[in-house]
Amino acid sequence: MRYAFDALLSKKMLQDLTDFLHDATGTPTAIIDLEGNVLAGCEWQDICTHFHRIHPEACAQCVENNTIVTNQLVKGAPYAIYKCKNGLVDAAVPITIEDEHIANLFAGKFLPDSADTAEFCEQARRRFGFDENKCLEVLARVPVIPQEKIEVNLRMLSRFAVMLAEIGLKQAKLQEASVEVNRKNRLLQAINTIFSESLACETDKAVAETCLRVAEEVTGSKFGFIGEINKAGRFDTTAMSDPGWNTCRLDKTDAVKLINDMELRGIWGKVLLDGSPLITNDPDSHPDSVGTPADHPAITSFLGLPLHHADRVIGMIALANKESDYSQAELDDIEILSVAFVEALIRKRTEIALEQHQKHLQSMVEEKAAELIQSYKDLQAEVRERKQAQEELKARNEELEQFAYVASHDLQEPLRMVASYTQLLANRYKDKLDEDANDFITFAVDGAGRMKTLINDLLEYSRVGTRGKPFRPTDCGSAAADAVENLKISIEETHAQVQCDRLPTVMADRTQLVQLFQNLIGNAVKFHCDEPPCVHISTRQVTDIWGSAQASANNRLESGGTDLNIDTVTDQTEMEAEQKHENNHESPITTHGNFWLFSVKDNGIGIAPEFRERIFIIFQRLHGKSTYSGTGIGLAICKKIVERHGGRIWVESQRGKGSTFCFTLPCGGD
Repeated sequence: MRYAFDALLSKKMLQDLTDFLHDATGTPTAIIDLEGNVLAGCEWQDICTHFHRIHPEACAQCVENNTIVTNQLVKGAPYAIYKCKNGLVDAAVPITIEDEHIANLFAGKFLPDSADTAEFCEQARRRFGFDENKCLEVLARVPVIPQEKIEVNLRMLSRFAVMLAEIGLKQAKLQEASVEVNRKNRLLQAINTIFSESLACETDKAVAETCLRVAEEVTGSKFGFIGEINKAGRFDTTAMSDPGWNTCRLDKTDAVKLINDMELRGIWGKVLLDGSPLITNDPDSHPDSVGTPADHPAITSFLGLPLHHADRVIGMIALANKESDYSQAELDDIEILSVAFVEALIRKRTEIALEQHQKHLQSMVEEKAAELIQSYKDLQAEVRERKQAQEELKARNEELEQFAYVASHDLQEPLRMVASYTQLLANRYKDKLDEDANDFITFAVDGAGRMKTLINDLLEYSRVGTRGKPFRPTDCGSAAADAVENLKISIEETHAQVQCDRLPTVMADRTQLVQLFQNLIGNAVKFHCDEPPCVHISTRQVTDIWGSAQASANNRLESGGTDLNIDTVTDQTEMEAEQKHENNHESPITTHGNFWLFSVKDNGIGIAPEFRERIFIIFQRLHGKSTYSGTGIGLAICKKIVERHGGRIWVESQRGKGSTFCFTLPCGGD
């Protein structure tokens, strides 16, 4: 039976209702459930309470009467009227809630007409042994209700029964709603406990133990465990309740081994294999039961639920040994809580993983920071050492330059004396001595001349750093023109052609800039092939001191490339700028950049790649004195001039393919 009427309405309310009905009809009234229990009643007839109900035979006839009436109503009769064997009449209507017959409303006892006193006296005297006079006295107080009034009373009883049913239904709904609200509040409190306490847990095992404790409290279970399927497809227990450990008689070491890496079997294994919940209140008789190990606590009831994550079964929660049977209600509660269980476990594992990752990152950061600090300290020390070395080198270079200048300057006078006297010997005694003497005199004159040239060049080299003039805006085109004028004789002798693009104005020492162009153009004229020398001077702006092209050009030379035109090794932006210049007839010096890249290109004998650095070292020659004149100091002077002006110089060349000498100067002075 879904509803118990006395559980829906209080006894006082039922009693008040029956009292009201008696006052309205004048008929004794009672509410009796289907088992015959009187829930409420009023004004019972004395003939019933003092006579019939106290005699066994008469009482049995009263109970039989109630049973007959109840059976008529259970069969669906809208009402029942029955004259009992004790001679009195009962009327009753059913009380139905949502088509469920739960009780009856009785009105009686009464008589439909005047009582047959002779019959009552005969029954009282002969069957039951009652006092006739007293029996007739109480019989006179039994109400007589005519047939037409009985029908009116029945209609009232029916309406009253409907009213009772409606009140009862409302009360039932309120009780059900209250139970559901309490259930939801209990579940919400459980979920809140899971998440709030899991925040303080340091491990996922502690979170699982919290979830298990909450599940046991919600269901009234005495024992339980939570576990997961491992990578091998077997079962590992994550948490087990204390009562399980306390009642287990196995050695704990053996028990711990037993509850990990388990084969999926038995009733708990069925939960995981089927992915469906399972309830059994008689585990031993379940067809999938495999029993329990020796010394394992007895399992009297079982509820198992799979835990899902990302649409797959990852584990389960099992509860056991509830005092009463498990029902669908407990399963529904645990199914709701299982979502919180999984979420709390996954969140804690994510927190642990993030914390470990953060510690790892922090360790890496600290390690790298220590390395950077040490590198910075090492770099500072290296910078100090280099600065000190540079200062020492600068001081030595200044001393060396001063020494070279003084030495070359002081050597001029004795050298002139030696040269004069050797020339005087040659003039006076050249044909008056033997042939060896003539050779000796020739060697002495030639040596004195070369010494003079060498000293002059050395003096010139030293003057670059010691006798340089302040930088002023200098027209490079004008400086190149002066250099060409100074080389006019050699240019005419070799029929050389010197072509010069429009060149920019820079901050420079004009004298040294003229010497720079003169040395480079002079070398181009000197080291020519069979055909007349052809020299081309051009410039463009670039963004770095190496002109953005040296590395590319060097790679081309080392890989066997033959095209040494500086135009082919600059970036695309510079090529587009050049194309724009050709199309629009604009000056190339309008290109934007930080440095001017100058190129002095010739069609001479070229230089092998392995000598590209050597040629800029002082006194380094690649050819004998008999082939090409010179002291090997001209390019060293060029390098010194360019570096004094804040630039760099290099060569792009291959033997027999001509050479392109490139140097950069800072922009400024336009």
